[in-house]
Amino acid sequence: MNGLRPAVTADEAERKFTHRRCERLRRLLGSRPSSRPPGTYLEIVWLPHYWIRYSIEDGAKTKRFEALVCGHGQGVAACDLSRQRWQTVVEDQWLPAALEASEAETQARAGLTATMMRAPRWSSRSIVGEPQTALIGYPYWVYYYRRRGDKLDAKLLDAMTGRSAGPKAKAAFLAALAHRKRGRASTHQKT
Repeated sequence: MNGLRPAVTADEAERKFTHRRCERLRRLLGSRPSSRPPGTYLEIVWLPHYWIRYSIEDGAKTKRFEALVCGHGQGVAACDLSRQRWQTVVEDQWLPAALEASEAETQARAGLTATMMRAPRWSSRSIVGEPQTALIGYPYWVYYYRRRGDKLDAKLLDAMTGRSAGPKAKAAFLAALAHRKRGRASTHQKT
């Protein structure tokens, strides 16, 4: 499957996750930089997103509107992926989608309609034809670490922008992990 090529490297992601407040002071004092704490792990995963393109008629012109819909129903965002670089994603790094393409199209159409209703400049436009839909992978760096009480937790970093991922992205990641685990459990029960 195709996924967006990450703009943030593993080294940059690790630096953002393991940033320590006193790191500069330690370097000035000549102490060795701290390595990754024990029990932590960094990996890249591709969360499933539906890339949906609509044609919109505006008088004599036809324009396009592109949206990304989270494969676990955590949100819709307008986007332009025409200048992005793509890569083939290894199956182990790809998390499954819970939504069907038709459900994602419905969410994208609802988001587009809400945008058209709010903005006066969009009111004269109308959606033309059927949308083009593709399932793609959106990259996130995931940093697993141990919390107090020996509980495992994870932080997510958007591998395209380098920003810390919000609670919706983390909820989608956890839902995708649970969905994959249920899929494997049902496969083992059938055999």
